[in-house]
Amino acid sequence: MLLHSNQALTKKMKLPFFGALVANDFVPKNSPSVALVTQSGLSTKKMATFIFDTAAKDINGVSNKTVAAHPMGVYIPANAIITKVTFQTKTGFTSVNSTAKIALTAVTAADLFAAVAISNGDFSGAAFVAGIQDGTVTNYLSAGTSVRNLTVNVSVEALTAGKLIGFVEYIQGL
Repeated sequence: MLLHSNQALTKKMKLPFFGALVANDFVPKNSPSVALVTQSGLSTKKMATFIFDTAAKDINGVSNKTVAAHPMGVYIPANAIITKVTFQTKTGFTSVNSTAKIALTAVTAADLFAAVAISNGDFSGAAFVAGIQDGTVTNYLSAGTSVRNLTVNVSVEALTAGKLIGFVEYIQGL
């Protein structure tokens, strides 16, 4: 079965389909307008995954190398509760003076990962790095009543290279 990225899916569909959807809640990527229904019963944690690559552009067509907020086009649904954030640098980040900073945002500036200089080590190796939400209840983050677009913020200086993959785990709240 072929699916188009602008199709809303129902929870009755079981497909081995990855990449074009945000986690397993069947909200198409780049479509924050689909409402989710939460009801009593069993539920599972969901995972939103994004790739930030300086060789690419964000969803607004802006180079990911620039000093700017770069929306990834991966959405966290309204009323979701973000429980854990992890990322892995796939290609070390560089900038002319190594002073560029990177932060990850869902609701307000740097609420997933605080702005850190690329020279500190988190953005140079292939190790996994934990965000602010580390699975501890006191660090959970509510998405609020709006759909949230995961965003990578580049500040201080433009990037010249680098690539990371981010994982944002969440549960659907009421």
